Amino acid sequence: MRGRECITRCKRRRSVLAMNDPKTVAGDFSSFAPTPGPGGDGESAARSTSTAEGIRPPMPGRYPVPGRSPEYNRRIAIHEGAGHAFLARCMGTELKSVSIIPDSKSEGRCLSMAYKCDLDNTDDDQTAVITDLCGRVQKLMPSLGTGRVESAEFFQRATVLAIELVAGTVAEQILHPHEEPLPTYHDQLEAAAFAAVAVASPRAVPAFLEYAKGEAAALINDHPDVAMAIADGLVEHGSLTGEQVDAIIASAIAAKAAAVERQRRRDWRERQASAALLVTVKP
Repeated sequence: MRGRECITRCKRRRSVLAMNDPKTVAGDFSSFAPTPGPGGDGESAARSTSTAEGIRPPMPGRYPVPGRSPEYNRRIAIHEGAGHAFLARCMGTELKSVSIIPDSKSEGRCLSMAYKCDLDNTDDDQTAVITDLCGRVQKLMPSLGTGRVESAEFFQRATVLAIELVAGTVAEQILHPHEEPLPTYHDQLEAAAFAAVAVASPRAVPAFLEYAKGEAAALINDHPDVAMAIADGLVEHGSLTGEQVDAIIASAIAAKAAAVERQRRRDWRERQASAALLVTVKP
């Protein structure tokens, strides 16, 4: 199998090693931001079902989940929503759905609108399949001394996937710091597999994963209110479609912009009051 064919078949828990949708999200989320008005005052794959009416919730499980504490439920929501889903949208990946309703394999999952492949319909260990495919892709990548620019598309795809995979743990560390992050065995293995595709030397994989964590941490720290809004939506509903995630992001951005405008107006009124006092003071 040629490199491109092998790569585009490799679907992971949130996306695939393939070109993401060209509708990307800017660092300032400008693609989600509404036009301001005159007054000034957003782990693991699962089988999903589609109908002519739209996307159903990823799994038909019960919500709230029996036996799951509210604290644990929020931790999973932060992992899947504020982590995987938020970083997916930051990196331009179009989401299909995100859920914290458990199935037989996982406590939650985040799915992209990427290429379909046989992994959608298999009961095999998907992490094992993904790591095997990435290992085969590595052998098809340019050897040392040959041009890598022509294959940059694949390196970039692997980079995006690695960042999205580590984002769940990073989100917990930032937004739920008083407890250790949830175990992420599969995320770690898959992120390392994609990192190995992105680097020229296997010895650079640990450093590359640290870069991916740093990228995820920077984006979450830049927009914690947006990331938490997705987690809050998951806590409330259990599952969200990609369209609902985008609507939450847009709403959070609008609320933040309104708060900034209100603060600006308060500051202006205080300056006006201070200036009026100075005018009344006689020398």
